[in-house]
Amino acid sequence: MNASWYFHSADLNEDNLDDPLTELRHDVRDANMTIRGHSYAQHHLDLLRQVFEPHDVFFRERFSFTAKECLDGFVELGAQINKGFAQMIAFAGQIRELLARYPDLLTKINEESAGLSSGESQALQELMTFRQEMHAESPFEVRANDKLTAALLDKVSSAWGDNSAFLDSPKWPGWPTNPTVVTEKPVIRHEGRHFCFVPQVVLRNALETLDGWIKESDKEYYDNKYQKARGSVLERLALEHLSALLPGCQRHQGLFYTTIDRGVAIRTELDGLILFDDVLFLVEAKSGLFSRPARRGAAE
Repeated sequence: MNASWYFHSADLNEDNLDDPLTELRHDVRDANMTIRGHSYAQHHLDLLRQVFEPHDVFFRERFSFTAKECLDGFVELGAQINKGFAQMIAFAGQIRELLARYPDLLTKINEESAGLSSGESQALQELMTFRQEMHAESPFEVRANDKLTAALLDKVSSAWGDNSAFLDSPKWPGWPTNPTVVTEKPVIRHEGRHFCFVPQVVLRNALETLDGWIKESDKEYYDNKYQKARGSVLERLALEHLSALLPGCQRHQGLFYTTIDRGVAIRTELDGLILFDDVLFLVEAKSGLFSRPARRGAAE
């Protein structure tokens, strides 16, 4: 919150103090900096699968992997990072146990004492082995395998200099409203190796990332097929989750009714309706996404 207010106050001047758009920018930016993702973790992967996996054929033709393979790869990427850290923690535990058995070992090593017992000499050898194993591989390195294809890994990777626009602004270098490739390409590619230092960004931003791939690859498919299907999925999932909280309710999706406007009958759509006891819920779902610059509070 303090960081958000700092960025907001830097934009203020006497001309825009009472401007509603200034306050709106602050609220949008604050939400973007403090709220992570589009759904609860328990629902997020299911949401992604239901939105994108019906387009597997399109993904295979355009990107050489299906949407299912893409999402499975994102999960595998996070799993590799978790496995790397689990190994680091295991090594640290072994070192702690070793030093607990020989509490004076580090002191003797630092003093370059030659009076190590046979047990301490063996412990020193084990300690050096642990250190070599810990530093042999970075826990942040990810590798292509049967679940995380090389094509997908390259698709979400950036190289040194790709994010230069984030720091190149002469007035606001590093400002949160500046363009950045990190949200779409959080993996760093360097000398044939790949590293991901914030793996949660991959799945957290997958909705915008995959949405952007489809739009960039085939605007006609995006407008005429994908968007309609995405809206239908959102409506269905919203009704399913609300219904789960209201056992025994009746739910209906995609309803139409007629209303009169200035004497003219107009056919109007209602996304969803839930009847629970004597309460009626009218559900309107909006599946469109704010652009990333808009959510960062960019002026344009």
